[in-house]
Amino acid sequence: LKWLGWAIAATPALITAYLLIHRLHGHVGTNQPIGTDLVVYWSASRELLMHQPVYASHIFVYPPGSLLLFWPLGLLNLRGAVASFFVVDAAAILLAGVLMFRLFSLPLRSPQGAVTLFLFVSAMPVQTTLFNGNVNGLILLLFSGYLLLASRQQWARAALCLGASFAVKPILIAVALVFGLRRRWPSLLIALGFPVIVCLAVLPLLVDGAGFVTQAVPLLVGGDGPTYQGYNVSLAGTAASLHAPSLAVLSMRALVLVAAAVVGWRRARRHDD
Repeated sequence: LKWLGWAIAATPALITAYLLIHRLHGHVGTNQPIGTDLVVYWSASRELLMHQPVYASHIFVYPPGSLLLFWPLGLLNLRGAVASFFVVDAAAILLAGVLMFRLFSLPLRSPQGAVTLFLFVSAMPVQTTLFNGNVNGLILLLFSGYLLLASRQQWARAALCLGASFAVKPILIAVALVFGLRRRWPSLLIALGFPVIVCLAVLPLLVDGAGFVTQAVPLLVGGDGPTYQGYNVSLAGTAASLHAPSLAVLSMRALVLVAAAVVGWRRARRHDD
């Protein structure tokens, strides 16, 4: 019955992949938006290959190191880039699910595993990520690798996974605090140093290497650029959408910082593993 277990585990993924590929095929080449996030990566990659400014448009706000991942997309036309990245992103999301099964010691080749995997890949955030061509699928894979390796006390490898995610999209930067709270200082250095090294390696290839600091970082910190207005779901962005007073925003930010500081202080005083 070994083949039956594999069939049970693979069926949800195959069904979901078919539905998503069918959806992709129905939209590529039409005027309906698909791969909207991917267009940003693709355009930046083309500009890099043609030695043009990457950050001048105020749309590409990713670290310079991310271009090591995105530059092959610039060798393809938009249709090919969308299809290729769709496959890579889908594979990354499915593999991330498999790693989470291993993290929690759940049997993948079982009815429970099949149902869980089907619900996972069928969730709206996953389908939205794939439909928009967002890099979050790869970030999820790297984060899943970090969690699995950290649970097995392989901190250096876990730090590499986290550092690689920072190089592409530093959305998980706060997770680096875990290394500090567990006094894994070499691992913290790896996690923070790896994206810096990658960034320094890419900077000589950019016409506007300083653009990330002068243009992208202020937009990311402020979160109020017109390009991303309506997409900012931070405390400040949400409060602005609700027209909340600035004092309320400041109070919420202070409350979050105090809560994080208390949790960090309590955890730092513990010495158990």
